[in-house]
Amino acid sequence: MQYGMRFRRACASAKANDRFWHEVEGMPLDGVRRIQEERLVEQMAYLRANSPFYRDKFAAAGIGFDDIRTIEDLQRLPFTYKTEIRESLSAEPPFGRHRAAPMEDIIQMQASSGTTGNPSYVALTESDAEMWHEMSARCFFANGVRPGDMVLHAFSLAKGFVGGVPVMQGLQYMGAIDVPVGADGGADRLLRACADVRPRCVVGAPNFVIHLAEKAEEVLG
Repeated sequence: MQYGMRFRRACASAKANDRFWHEVEGMPLDGVRRIQEERLVEQMAYLRANSPFYRDKFAAAGIGFDDIRTIEDLQRLPFTYKTEIRESLSAEPPFGRHRAAPMEDIIQMQASSGTTGNPSYVALTESDAEMWHEMSARCFFANGVRPGDMVLHAFSLAKGFVGGVPVMQGLQYMGAIDVPVGADGGADRLLRACADVRPRCVVGAPNFVIHLAEKAEEVLG
């Protein structure tokens, strides 16, 4: 499917009564494994061609990219730690040595929350963004969100955080309607929006959603 920066996937509304967002979710495990291993081989070839970071990491571990072909082979790979990502970002800002696409192909950036240190910035190509929306849609659909639903956005919409704009884009992609208040708008404003538009769903951090429930009687009676 050509993405072309559409807000909504073309067939989104037709999926409202489907069991799964994507057929792979209901496939037999051997079929899923076959797809995973085909993609794994493709990913290893891509990293070898495009990622100095992982070329160095594989070489240090004495592993060849062609050695990783099955799910079991993943056990041979070394972990990548957050400290390594931070060092990579410092070495080649803004996206680090682990960026695996040319800068001219980058269309979007996202960031970690920075809770445990400086935020980690992530670069996305158009195909990355499409896959991000697709995987978000699968998660939301599995949790009961359906095309046409109003969804109260209770993650932070600030800081470039992945729970902000990317969540909004994922909901739009699957045909739901994001109510873009955000946790930054405060509990009162979120609850007022909830009373006004009556969303069927809410997305947010569990502790904050519990806080909204506790504040609802005070704010809305």
